[in-house]
Amino acid sequence: PLKAVADFVHASGGAIGVQLAHAGRKAGSQPLWEGGAALTDQAMESDVEPWRRLGPGVQPAGPGWSAPQALDAQGIDDVVQRFVDAAVRADQAGMDVVELHFGHGYLVASFLSPHSNDRTDEWGGSLEGRMRLALVIARRVRAVWPAHKPLFARLSVVDGSGEGGWGVDDSVVLACALAQCGVDVIDCSSGGLTEETRALPVPRGLGFQVPFSERLRNE
Repeated sequence: PLKAVADFVHASGGAIGVQLAHAGRKAGSQPLWEGGAALTDQAMESDVEPWRRLGPGVQPAGPGWSAPQALDAQGIDDVVQRFVDAAVRADQAGMDVVELHFGHGYLVASFLSPHSNDRTDEWGGSLEGRMRLALVIARRVRAVWPAHKPLFARLSVVDGSGEGGWGVDDSVVLACALAQCGVDVIDCSSGGLTEETRALPVPRGLGFQVPFSERLRNE
């Protein structure tokens, strides 16, 4: 079905991309037009394909969210492979761009922030450990995504979780590392680590993401 959409866009003179994401601790929520609140465990289990909340540990995304399942080494490998498989399907469908969603409190973002990642193994602790999942996914996806097609990564340049959380300086380090993995574009966003989707922890106004983009572009 997506190939039919891509073919139509190309026939109309356009280009088309797809965003790949794992919702992580924030899996299972109402549509925004219904309030955006977290679904109960019972509601997630009753779906045709049951939802599972996954995270670096068992810390919930916020009030009203149940504890996620902490990923073990095999679970991390499975997640990485799913990103790779999705990128292959995107290419087969004729997509021109893939964007890896590493922001907004979703799975990879929850590994990046020290407020949500309290692991002591190779996937946590230091900045290098907390960035590992993002970099592994980027390298593995770049290896299967055609060299002539751009690869984007979307970051919450600040995660909105307050003092000691993921910040601009961290994003500069990550952006440089992602470039070494073959990422071509950083899509600068912000916020989303702990609050529900509808909350606004980062002050908003015209061009409010521009300073984040400016820092990453210049550094």
